[in-house]
Amino acid sequence: MQHNHQVLAKYITAIKCQLDDLTEQFNNRPELQQIANLQDASDQEHRQLGERSAASEVPVKVTQTEVTDWVEEIPQPIHVHSYEYQLVFDRSESRSVLKEALSRSQERLIIVCPWLNRSSIDAELLQQIRDCLNRNCRIDIGWGYLSERSRVGIGWRYNALQDLRQLEQDYPDYFKLKLLGTHEKFLVCDGAFAMLGSHNLLTSSAQSAEREAGIRTTDPQIIQGLIDRFDGAEMQDAQHTDEMIAGFVSLDDTEVDAPDIGYQSDASPMNLYDIELDEDIDDSAEDSQGTAVDAENF
Repeated sequence: MQHNHQVLAKYITAIKCQLDDLTEQFNNRPELQQIANLQDASDQEHRQLGERSAASEVPVKVTQTEVTDWVEEIPQPIHVHSYEYQLVFDRSESRSVLKEALSRSQERLIIVCPWLNRSSIDAELLQQIRDCLNRNCRIDIGWGYLSERSRVGIGWRYNALQDLRQLEQDYPDYFKLKLLGTHEKFLVCDGAFAMLGSHNLLTSSAQSAEREAGIRTTDPQIIQGLIDRFDGAEMQDAQHTDEMIAGFVSLDDTEVDAPDIGYQSDASPMNLYDIELDEDIDDSAEDSQGTAVDAENF
């Protein structure tokens, strides 16, 4: 029995030592030291404030209103929004984005492209446009190349204009053509996303391997900027254009639009290279117009 008491006393002594060690660690933990340092700093600030107040003989009194104002001036957390910026390469990808916009748009779709050609505005795309309009979605198309302003709307570059005019008649409240005089290519789908790039969305199809580049984004500043640019653009003389088109004898789609080749405006020197660059029609569309004229023969 005495031996058991000795063993128990030894265990109790060991436990007491461990408890004393834990108590000491708890009383000396780093947090308490940090709190003590903060308290010392606070006391020092109060003392300095009291000394300044006594020296200036101006009583220090902080009102509730001042405290509220100070709290409101504290910078609030900054919420960083993640917007999408996606590169769009070549005509097949931008064509896919155009079709996606036609299928997704619920309120308003803006499409800007200088030329309106049936290589792009084919039966399939026209049906997608009609489907979008049947959802009571507004579609605005900005078109017309400025350098062709005296003949804009005439020729194979604009051979889909008649189809789009028909849509204006069928959907007068939802479909609008806006003659801009532009070389821009972009679209805006509601407030959801926008795309802008080098591909003439309403001119050439996705069949050509011509390299193109663009960007698709959900950035609201870019989206609103493009909307404002379109809405703020001054519309050209559409009535004069309609009269000019009505008085023009259209060529068959398989013939060469001769007046369009080497067109010279405003008595300025003809720039053959500019014409070639600005046609921006896919190869299949160009082949359908007839034999091309090289620089030497021209």
